[in-house]
Amino acid sequence: MLPRLCFLLQVCALASCVLGTPTPHVPLPCGSSGPPGRCNPHPGPKGPPIHPPGLPKRLLEWLVRRPVLRDDLAPANNISGPSVNFTDPRIDIKQGSVIGYTECVDDVAISSFLGIPYAQPTTGQKRFTKPEAVPEGNEVIEAKAYGRICWQVVAKNYPQEMMDEDCLTINVMAPADAHLRKKKLPVMVWHHGGGFTTGASTYHNGSRLVAESVKLGAPAIWVNFNYRINAFGFLSSSQVLAAAQRGEAGLNLGLYDARLALRWVQENICKFGGDPQRVMIFGQSAGAYAVASQLLANGGDKEGLFQSAIMHSGSPGAGSALSPTHPRIEATFKNLTQMVNCPDDETSLQCLRETDQALLGNVSAIIAQNFNDYPLLGYWPWQPVQDAAVDGYWFSEQPTNLVNKGQYAYVPMITGDCADEGTFFAAHDLQNASAFDGWFRRIALADVSTDPEQQSRVDGLLERLYELVPDDVTQGSPYFNAPTNVSKGITNVSDPFYQPETNQYKRAARMFSTWRYEAARRKFLRLFVGAHPGTPAWTYRFAQLDLQINAAIGTAHGSEIVYILGNTSTINSKGLYTPLSKLMQRAWISFANYHDPTALGQLDWPQYTESGREMIQFKGLNVTLIRDDYQEEALAFMKSDEMSSILSS
Repeated sequence: MLPRLCFLLQVCALASCVLGTPTPHVPLPCGSSGPPGRCNPHPGPKGPPIHPPGLPKRLLEWLVRRPVLRDDLAPANNISGPSVNFTDPRIDIKQGSVIGYTECVDDVAISSFLGIPYAQPTTGQKRFTKPEAVPEGNEVIEAKAYGRICWQVVAKNYPQEMMDEDCLTINVMAPADAHLRKKKLPVMVWHHGGGFTTGASTYHNGSRLVAESVKLGAPAIWVNFNYRINAFGFLSSSQVLAAAQRGEAGLNLGLYDARLALRWVQENICKFGGDPQRVMIFGQSAGAYAVASQLLANGGDKEGLFQSAIMHSGSPGAGSALSPTHPRIEATFKNLTQMVNCPDDETSLQCLRETDQALLGNVSAIIAQNFNDYPLLGYWPWQPVQDAAVDGYWFSEQPTNLVNKGQYAYVPMITGDCADEGTFFAAHDLQNASAFDGWFRRIALADVSTDPEQQSRVDGLLERLYELVPDDVTQGSPYFNAPTNVSKGITNVSDPFYQPETNQYKRAARMFSTWRYEAARRKFLRLFVGAHPGTPAWTYRFAQLDLQINAAIGTAHGSEIVYILGNTSTINSKGLYTPLSKLMQRAWISFANYHDPTALGQLDWPQYTESGREMIQFKGLNVTLIRDDYQEEALAFMKSDEMSSILSS
């Protein structure tokens, strides 16, 4: 074995990797063409495959299911097949030796290393503080099962015994020979979604995406991780702010976790065969906002941690970052302290630190569920906040203002939305326009001024917005979507779905999508290409409506993820149109390798420009180009300076 140095080009960071003698690339055998035998996965806990229902009773229970160990992968599409028996791979990194396992996924040998700690336990007095890296050591890390998940809502298939405060672990899935290759592979780092109230790395299995990358001759490595959510990751208040100013606590801790995970990748991924200078960060929903936050962090200084980004249903100007002392934030903090029997004074934070983790975890999850239970309200209590009063590392002001000023990292990127983003978040019981107004004010309005003149101004702005998003069921979401042989379609746009006939569900769905997703994406892209035309960007609209999906939700939030990852037990579509999935996987793999989704061919997807404004629409294999100027007036007004001054995002 010959030593070979892998230098990480980071400020004040230099790490070495000992690699084996480079060998010509010959994929490890799987399937009938290889030696006889079976690909026998490492034995572990098993459970029934879980299939998301057409229309969930609770969004929280649909978005994230129980942690699924690798053996729970659904057998759909031959995810595991005939092969040889593999020796467990061992990778030496700074914190010790990591022992994973190798199995066949879609006839490709994939090595997985699961549940590797990337941060020291954030327990005891380290609760509510920034994460700290794991020190160097010689520990043997058995990385054959996912780590514990962070505290969140308990569901039937997501039991409390799988949760723990010590949950900051990271997973690596790579071609089995990645560490032997002379050329290091690009790295795809996934950030899970879930509204910062649910989610875990166990929910998204990237092994099929890695297998497809090998088949395409453009191999890549998958990485994903847990970060703190709920009160553990996003606790804020005047008390927390004061402690943060004293260096005794932190704000936006879940985002700091993600930043540390990216630093772990820089220090260690070369040992697994990854290239630390070709890191693509991507995520969906809150995960997309987490990615966007990395673009905004430290005034747009990416610190060499990543080189490209994909944001599914999220963009830098889409998320909310209220003041840590905003009345909503203070009310949530007070609610939490009361429910765990802590005082509401200068000792409250220490009391919360001493509270049993299960009690604190369950109460913070209850608070989240009360905000989001059926009928959905569309507002989450645990969110990032502005941190200008501490150091301004993440949000010195509202994200939309930072976007307007161009204070974010300029990297090649893809961002896009599903056709009916808002259907999961729209309340179902809005019986008239008055109820609609109350709902939108409750979820979106940040301005709580009692000054009559300011209240009149707010009323006028909302009245104009309501004119642009009218009380007309035919203009609501789900939108018209012509059916095809492989896409169900929506044709009866007059159907309100819920009674009475004046029900505002479709209007609310359109409004939520406009507010949190589409308007922010469009404005960001136009500012991005205008300020930095030399950095490429692409945008998409996902309109595929699988045949088993309930028409009332249309092509809803998160619909495209199964098309990127393929069917597994946690994310599964019985109506998955495989050719479209393969096409999208090819584009994402191409982008990870070449910063261009078209480099591997089979796709005409122009870059987004000020003049062209072209976006690709994914639907069956009827993939078409459309102009990103639909609902122009409504989307522009939603992200105008006037509206941004009164809304939470």
